[in-house]
Amino acid sequence: MSTHEDKDITILGVEIISHELVPETISETSGIGIDVSTEHHIQSAIALSNNSDGEQYSLSLKKPFYTLEDTWSAGVFYNSQKLRDTIYSNDEAVNIFEQDIDQYDLSFGLSEGL
Repeated sequence: MSTHEDKDITILGVEIISHELVPETISETSGIGIDVSTEHHIQSAIALSNNSDGEQYSLSLKKPFYTLEDTWSAGVFYNSQKLRDTIYSNDEAVNIFEQDIDQYDLSFGLSEGL
């Protein structure tokens, strides 16, 4: 049984649009995900999970062009994943594959606005 909850919360002037907490360990899975947006349209997200087949750590912060009057946009993103796939034959592990993924993204944009 997992716990999943989506709702709006405001803490110290920052609105948490939705959040998901999964602290239980059903099928060896646990994680947390939080999305935050401010009144200035700055958005952030964090995801942490530890599963039986790997783990993921993700963080993003961005300020998109929200209106035609916006003069700048920026963003940063980081994602790290470790994945493990096991191939079974007759209930016996015959191959184990591991994959490490590190993603980085940095963006910036300028506009004269209207």
